[in-house]
Amino acid sequence: ITDQGEVPNGYNVSRSTTEDFPLRLLSAAPSQTSVYFCASSKGGSAKNTGELFFGEGSRLTVL
Repeated sequence: ITDQGEVPNGYNVSRSTTEDFPLRLLSAAPSQTSVYFCASSKGGSAKNTGELFFGEGSRLTVL
């Protein structure tokens, strides 16, 4: 997520430091059950190189 316009309704992101970029669900619903991934670019903006590095993902199950 690079622009506020890319954040779907029901989610919130903030970036106070380069090491801290949490994704928060404002209210969890079963439709949000998914695997969520974090991606980063090496040394700057992915818009420059197009290369992204992804984490393993975090599975969230909402009952």
